[in-house]
Amino acid sequence: VEPRLQVVKQLTNAATANAGDTKTYTPTVSHATASTGPAYNVAVTDDLAGVGLGLNLASVTVSVVDSGGVPVT
Repeated sequence: VEPRLQVVKQLTNAATANAGDTKTYTPTVSHATASTGPAYNVAVTDDLAGVGLGLNLASVTVSVVDSGGVPVT
């Protein structure tokens, strides 16, 4: 059974963004409704430059949580 994943993106305070501001951009990957198959080797890409944004690599963090929101290590 192939998993069906969905990505929801959130940008904090997008309405007040000015050139040079630092914003928090959070993409969340989760199972779509009724999808329970395990997902392996998932890669998420997003073209931030295509919408005029830059990425500060030193600020990137990755969190993995289970379906109950408990961190997975």
